[in-house]
Amino acid sequence: GLGLENAGSYSTIKNPPLEWIKRSGSKLLWIVNRERDCAKADEMLIEFARNISREGVIPALHNHLRTCYEDLEDLSRVLAKSQDLRICLDTAHARAARLDIESLLRIYGDRVAMVHLKDLKADMSKSKVRFKRDFVNIGEGIIDFREVIKLLKSYRFSGYVVLEIEALRGERPESAVAKGIERVKSIL
Repeated sequence: GLGLENAGSYSTIKNPPLEWIKRSGSKLLWIVNRERDCAKADEMLIEFARNISREGVIPALHNHLRTCYEDLEDLSRVLAKSQDLRICLDTAHARAARLDIESLLRIYGDRVAMVHLKDLKADMSKSKVRFKRDFVNIGEGIIDFREVIKLLKSYRFSGYVVLEIEALRGERPESAVAKGIERVKSIL
C-alpha cells in the first residue's frame, strides 16, 4: 500500500513537527537546525533526537550551509553526544562546505540514514554560495555523482536516497523530475 517513508522539515526545532510526523506514519524525519548558538543548537538537537526516537521515528540531521552543522567537525561534535541522531547527507551542501563524503562515510557510515542528491553549480568559497543561484539539479553542476554512488555502495549504504529538485528556473516540476530520474538511472 501507499505510505510515507520519510519526511523533512525546515521548521524550527523549538516547535518540532512531531505530531504530524506521528500521524503520517513516517519512519524518518530529517531536520535543519537554524539556531546560531552552536552549544544551544547541540542541546536542542540532542533532546529532539531523544524525544523523536522514543516515538519510533529516526531523527536525521541535515548538513546545511550557514548553520552549526556544515562540515565533518560540526557533525562529529553533536554525533559524539547523541547515539539517537542520524545524518541526512546533502551532497550540494557537503561540496559547498568542503565536507569530504568518503571521510563522513568511513567514520559515520552506519549513521547516515538518508542522502539528498543535489548539485552545486561551481566551486567557490562557501560564503559566496547563494542557494537559489548555486544549488542546481543533479547533472547541472560539478559533483561527480558516479563517485558518490560508488562510495555509497562501497560503504554498504542502505538508507534512503532522495532526488532533490529545487532549481526549476522556469521549468515545469514534472520535467525537472523526469530529467533527474533519467540522470540517476544513467549513473546506476
